[in-house]
Amino acid sequence: MGQICCKNDGPVSGAAECYTPTEQAPSCPQGCAPYCVSDRDQKQDVVPADEAAVLERVASMPFATVGPPGAEHLASPIGDPIDAHGTSLAAIKALYSKLQQQQARLDELEARSRALRARLQSESTCHP
Repeated sequence: MGQICCKNDGPVSGAAECYTPTEQAPSCPQGCAPYCVSDRDQKQDVVPADEAAVLERVASMPFATVGPPGAEHLASPIGDPIDAHGTSLAAIKALYSKLQQQQARLDELEARSRALRARLQSESTCHP
């Protein structure tokens, strides 16, 4: 009860292993995250995330590449793959929201521009 069970990711398949979450390791151990079940309906204290704040935090994260040239990997400050997935999706959602707001503003400015051009054109034809 209260354990997280998963199959280890790797070349040798075996029986599922179960872990008891602790404060230091609250989620799936490295290597088995793709198989862990993250059912939102089974979680407690779920509150909406502030996606814009997540985006701001992602923008300030230090990313680096590690590994030999030609085989580099991106290293992020988020150690838990499940948290990294959630962070990525929240940031994408915030970017989409910003894009929608900018598109609405652009549409408004283009409409104003068309109206001004039409007004200038009608004024110039009325007064030669």
